[in-house]
Amino acid sequence: MTDFPDDPDGHVLARLAEHGVDMTLPMLIEFSIAVSDGRAAVSVEAALSGKGYDIELDYDAGESEDHDGEPRVVGRAHDTDADEEDSDDIEEAEVDDGSSWTVYVTRRMIPVYADIMLFQQQLTESASPYGGYCDGWGALLDEEIDSD
Repeated sequence: MTDFPDDPDGHVLARLAEHGVDMTLPMLIEFSIAVSDGRAAVSVEAALSGKGYDIELDYDAGESEDHDGEPRVVGRAHDTDADEEDSDDIEEAEVDDGSSWTVYVTRRMIPVYADIMLFQQQLTESASPYGGYCDGWGALLDEEIDSD
């Protein structure tokens, strides 16, 4: 059996090999790109279109982090005037309503660690101008892997 690096990507490859996946044959691998909003998702899709990948945009409405149904504020602009006591002077507070956008990029490739790492880096480089980054990957298999 091939040795894989001791990191999350290597662990996935090792698990695939342990379950009898032929690691010398091409397979469909789905990479996920996390983006902040729909506009960024469409921009990442446009940046990657025409390269022969299957691309899918996904919006997950999620759930609010607060139990009272109100979105939770997760960030506020820094108050540059320390003498000012006016807390109403908040610039564009970020609200975490639990929603998320993901761009899924599916590519047929041989599951080689270095190639997967390089492709994730390339996806991040393509997505970063829009605030996105490659957030992981998974193998799409014809048959389910038994989780026993």
